[in-house]
Amino acid sequence: MRQTKNEAVLARLGARIRSALSDDLRSSRYRGQACSTAGHCYVASEAAYHAMGGSASGFTPQFVRHEGEPHWYLKGFLTKEPSKRARVILERIAHT
Repeated sequence: MRQTKNEAVLARLGARIRSALSDDLRSSRYRGQACSTAGHCYVASEAAYHAMGGSASGFTPQFVRHEGEPHWYLKGFLTKEPSKRARVILERIAHT
């Protein structure tokens, strides 16, 4: 099945955000984990939200517990402005 233009744009944004993630951006309880994305769901979702235009994007944040751990994703976000960690990601992806 072919991706739509919007799906392709979102896929590229997701790849750029994943490449900008680093251990220092994780909260302390997740630092050093073997899974490179563990502990990044909130800040990665927040950065994506702001990169897509914030509230104008039409996305809202969603939260679930999965296997006893919190997980954040976008269905659409809590913050009007990016947090310090999200700004780091946005800065990193601006140059990719």
